[in-house]
Amino acid sequence: MSKSPTRQRRGNWSSPTKAWGETAHSTEITERSRNSARCVDWKARLITYLAWSAAQSFDYGRFDCALFTFGAVNAMTGIDPGAPYRGKYTTLREGVALLRNDGFRDHIALTTLYFDEIPVAFAQAGDIAVVAGDDGPALGLVQGEYIYALAPSGMKLVPLLSADLAFRVT
Repeated sequence: MSKSPTRQRRGNWSSPTKAWGETAHSTEITERSRNSARCVDWKARLITYLAWSAAQSFDYGRFDCALFTFGAVNAMTGIDPGAPYRGKYTTLREGVALLRNDGFRDHIALTTLYFDEIPVAFAQAGDIAVVAGDDGPALGLVQGEYIYALAPSGMKLVPLLSADLAFRVT
């Protein structure tokens, strides 16, 4: 596994034919994603991704809190911080072991590689938030006064101001 972020571009955002974690091609990037910008049509891309997400079931390594959130980032920016880990683990313990093998304490530490931390009160639609989850901190996606957070029991709406941390997705 590479410690370098992987940039992934997608073709047709309005009707994806592949799972959001799959891409037609990818190229290495040398800059952290905080130097990239959201696509001009990021809101439409995010809406399409969230509609797709609503039909998915929680599945470690395929669609868990981190991969749901990083999939949203991919939809908005073309950068997928979770790409090196998709499909490589089936339990939380295996996922954390992969991250530690790459030098990250956990999925929150991986998030800090890509995004700048901001005060929770300044988080806006499309930013990332860290909330308390059943098995420790969980990543979620800010949408107004709430955060979409994926848990094994399904998608939850969590009040924004209950978040522990927030990160700006530019």
